[in-house]
Amino acid sequence: MKRLIILVVVKMIIFSLQLFSETSVNGDEIISAINRIQPVRYENAIIKGNLNFIEVQEKKTVSSSVSETKEYHCSVRVPVVFIDCTFTGDVSAYFNDETKDEMFAVMFYETVVFENCTFKRDALFKYSEFHKNTNFPNNRFEGDALFKYSEFNTSVSFENCSFYEGANFKYAKFAQESIFSYSIFYDLANLKYTKFKDFTDFSMVNFKDEVDFKYTKFPEGVTFKNTVFTDYANFKYAHFSEPFNMKGAEFGGDTNFKYTKLEGRDFSEDRTKYSEAY
Repeated sequence: MKRLIILVVVKMIIFSLQLFSETSVNGDEIISAINRIQPVRYENAIIKGNLNFIEVQEKKTVSSSVSETKEYHCSVRVPVVFIDCTFTGDVSAYFNDETKDEMFAVMFYETVVFENCTFKRDALFKYSEFHKNTNFPNNRFEGDALFKYSEFNTSVSFENCSFYEGANFKYAKFAQESIFSYSIFYDLANLKYTKFKDFTDFSMVNFKDEVDFKYTKFPEGVTFKNTVFTDYANFKYAHFSEPFNMKGAEFGGDTNFKYTKLEGRDFSEDRTKYSEAY
């Protein structure tokens, strides 16, 4: 009887460990689900190998008048949600095949959420379009975070993210409110020519390396309250609008505010005044 009780207890412990253990799934299994038009949702999972969204079946050719490269849009038409997940390989929603002169970019037509995830390698979303609710909060990007030319049609959060390699948002378009507060950029943060159409929050951000906001416009306001700029901060030709907040911002390296405007006024002459006033 005593032995039977011990066996029951051991089985219960094993079952509990299995219940709370991480799920493992291969990236190609996720692509197969998308091709079957099945919603994708994983929590506390390890995604093994590369997750290549460009491998989805639905593709269409997009003509290009400025390049001889043949462009393809790959369509993801189901919600894609990852919470507390680890990606061991590249997460690719973009690929440029120079040998064949072909470029692939993914269009996400439903909800996209990557929350509290770790990207062990590159996260490649160049030219991607996000048409519905999209959020990337509390993530750890250990490889490149490539969002160059990406388009976000709804509000989006990159709050409390850690970018260990380059974070490239050059030419990206944010149609609604965008939040980067409390994030840390350990390498170059490229936001040159980025288009923010609504209010933008860079408060409490720590830029440990160079940050480039050259030519970037904030037509509906921006806050850099208590933001730390450790290295070179380039705001040349940037345009600020109210509401504007730079109170408590720290600049540890060189800055460039040449031709920078705030509500059409020259910002470069007395940046200290604006920092104290706001």
